[in-house]
Amino acid sequence: MLVDPDGAFAATIARPMTLACLLVAALFALASPVAYLAAAERSGGLELVVVDGLKKSGRFEKMLPEVREKALPTMVTATRVFLPVGAVAKRLVWILSIAGIAFALLRATRPQARFSVVVACAAVGIAPLFVKDVVAAFALTTLPDVRGVDATNVVLSNPTALFFSGADARTPLAATLRAFDLFELWACAWMAAGIERAVGGRTRVPLVVVAVCYGLLAVLGTAQVAMTQAR
Repeated sequence: MLVDPDGAFAATIARPMTLACLLVAALFALASPVAYLAAAERSGGLELVVVDGLKKSGRFEKMLPEVREKALPTMVTATRVFLPVGAVAKRLVWILSIAGIAFALLRATRPQARFSVVVACAAVGIAPLFVKDVVAAFALTTLPDVRGVDATNVVLSNPTALFFSGADARTPLAATLRAFDLFELWACAWMAAGIERAVGGRTRVPLVVVAVCYGLLAVLGTAQVAMTQAR
């Protein structure tokens, strides 16, 4: 896919193997969170990493000692479970949502289009994120201590990762700049191209769908950070 996208999309359309494409996307999404959890254990345990994150966010001091003692084990367990599960869910929901919206909008004018092919091409088009997954996992395995590392922003491929760190990375501006990620924008472009070919070409609907959905996610991410800081 990375060296011959045209050939990859043509092969996918000829033989979609939709479930296999989704499985590969899910497995790559697991790479970074699994590596982070392993690195956290090397850094003294996941509990220390969670406590460090609470301190940097300012929430640790606001919690009563007895509440903190009861809540910490639950937070550690939730981090261990939801970090990988959330990464996989986010990846699959993104693929299926983009494919579903584009297919629904084009179904009337492209009756020959098949949803399984659209989904498969969307999953193949997201391949640039596989590179980011592998690079992030490798970076995490080489770090002696992951305390202070943002598990969702390990690779220096966006302005936030380059210019912000610690508490500064949790500001609305940092959340906005995180959307300008090289690999994510690259994946968005290829997803749109793949879906366009899956439905027969000559349409900008997939590109518009991807751009609008990605922009909405960026706005929601910024709003969530702003609301968290306002509390």
